[in-house]
Amino acid sequence: MSGERAAQPAGETSMAETSMVGDRANQRAEQTPAEQAIAADIERTRAELAETVQELTGKVDVVARARHAAVGMRRYWAGSAGAAAGLVLTAVFIRKLRRR
Repeated sequence: MSGERAAQPAGETSMAETSMVGDRANQRAEQTPAEQAIAADIERTRAELAETVQELTGKVDVVARARHAAVGMRRYWAGSAGAAAGLVLTAVFIRKLRRR
């Protein structure tokens, strides 16, 4: 199918992308300062957009967010259960002391 890209591991660039980067560098050498500034601005915008997409992907990952929430709840309830058990043991201890 046209227009589809093969999946690549994160952080790796394909030969085509490497070639495009080299082509951009060659084109910049032939550009006026104003064109170079615009090209640099476009590159910054692309980088910011990529970062935004990553952040949004993290927010949309419902499974990971649910796991994170579950871990938080387990920690909360484990701490609460420990405190409750401590109170019960203290009450039992005090009651036994009073009976003596």
